[in-house]
Amino acid sequence: MELHQTGKRPDWLKRPKRDYSWFQQIAQRTNGILTPGNAITIIGFFVTLYGLWLLAREHFGAAMAVIVFGRLCDIADGWVAHRTDTKGPVGELLDATCDKIVTVLGIVALGVAGLAPWWVLALVAAPQAITSVISGLALQRKRRLHPSPVGKLSMAFAWVGFGGLILAAWADGSSWLAGIGYSCITASIVLSCYALVYYMRQYQGPAI
Repeated sequence: MELHQTGKRPDWLKRPKRDYSWFQQIAQRTNGILTPGNAITIIGFFVTLYGLWLLAREHFGAAMAVIVFGRLCDIADGWVAHRTDTKGPVGELLDATCDKIVTVLGIVALGVAGLAPWWVLALVAAPQAITSVISGLALQRKRRLHPSPVGKLSMAFAWVGFGGLILAAWADGSSWLAGIGYSCITASIVLSCYALVYYMRQYQGPAI
């Protein structure tokens, strides 16, 4: 899995301008806003939002199909950004922000649809909320928290878990699908707590 992550400088600034690809020229002219990876991030964000709306309205089969497509975009954006050498701070921030928003809204949609107890969803949300607060404090102190592989993995487990619960509801309460869903959600909670420690260490690190 390619992380939509960069260092202090965008990828395109690491080579002479005469060697820029067409994508890098556009990225440079727009300060990293218009890139292929960012476009995929935005598409995946809105597709997932639509899937969550379907979920809240209890259209479980359609919701599952749409959400899967939206989350595949989240995998593809980092890969495309890496292949086109257009990773940058804007894309990294956009990807992380969209991930946090759709995850929180996914938790809300699951609760509205009655697919999981609110206390379970609160356990999923708590580490994400704390990480968001730490990220905001880090920016105020001129620090930038980079996404970690463990953090991405925790998100992946969360969405697989959400998918298990959605499929269980679509299959009229299949217990084994629900079991897979809750197992993945448990793994997500453990991994997100581990990632939280990683982000706290970054927060205490040197200023950027």
